[in-house]
Amino acid sequence: MEVLEDSENAKGMMRNYHVGTLSEEGRRALRCAQDAEAAQPSPDRPVFLDPARWTQAVLRNKTQVSPDTKLFTFELDHEGQEVGLPVGQHLMLRLRDPAKPDEAIVRAYTPVSDSTHKGTLDVLIKLYLPPPPAPGVAPGGGGGRMTTALDQVPLGTRVDFKGPIGKFTYLGRGRVRLGDAAAAATPTRRVSSFVMICGGSGITPIFQVFRAIAQDAEDETSCTVLYGNRGVQDILLREELEGWARRKTTTTKSRIADQGVVAGGVVGGQCRVLYTLTNPPATGWDGRTGRISEELLRQEAMPHEDGGGGGAMALVCGPPAMEQSVREILLGLGWKRDDLVFF
Repeated sequence: MEVLEDSENAKGMMRNYHVGTLSEEGRRALRCAQDAEAAQPSPDRPVFLDPARWTQAVLRNKTQVSPDTKLFTFELDHEGQEVGLPVGQHLMLRLRDPAKPDEAIVRAYTPVSDSTHKGTLDVLIKLYLPPPPAPGVAPGGGGGRMTTALDQVPLGTRVDFKGPIGKFTYLGRGRVRLGDAAAAATPTRRVSSFVMICGGSGITPIFQVFRAIAQDAEDETSCTVLYGNRGVQDILLREELEGWARRKTTTTKSRIADQGVVAGGVVGGQCRVLYTLTNPPATGWDGRTGRISEELLRQEAMPHEDGGGGGAMALVCGPPAMEQSVREILLGLGWKRDDLVFF
């Protein structure tokens, strides 16, 4: 089973279930019903997310972290409330479209908050904003509906969330579940290493798994992050990635790891981070250059199995073209589809 969570794949499936188009009156009725179903803030709920209904959090802060990416911080019901998102899972975010108030926009995101973090929820989002209009020309369309709307939402606004969702869960210490996290009968498997391949904001689900491994002193799973971007300024969560990699001092044989920190990442050790840039700076960059290529994957992402029944698993998240290219290369290198997870 190749685990694939792709919006285009979902759109293709939806054609089989399309039964018609709502009238304007129907849209208004649906909007009222959606607003009514959202759970109200409660000091008694220990966990924020609910897979069966929408819950609301208050947008408290927007922080610019790169030229086209912001960190959105939401306040939960109370300081002691956990987000409730298993490692590797996603949540759904729902927002009203300012241009079409009767329509809701829904997208899936992976927060960067720790799964047990309390009180707030941090979501790192790349913004696809419409281009600025030419002088004397009225603003036009373009840009992503969700990110354009979210960028315009004022602080203090209540935003809807639902989850967790997803087909991959990292249970810790090399154990993974492929399938519905809510299904207790879903089997688990063991892996000894991860190759984590990502581009741009695709780092967010990768980071969740990487951090879970790095912060557990008893987790001997090895991992290598191959992270592609345009320039240095586009490397998201760089400080956090390198910090966790440096703090992870154990290896799969419980030895102290010899690590080196260079401009191109954190090399050596149990948890490694390697960057590659398509538009590197003229000076000061000693890391890899170019796209995530067959040459790079042949060097850093060959499949393997160990004698203990585990093996390698590849986690991939990024733009569709990158994912398609990586899929073809990995299969050509001998990876099994069962060992590939596309977020």
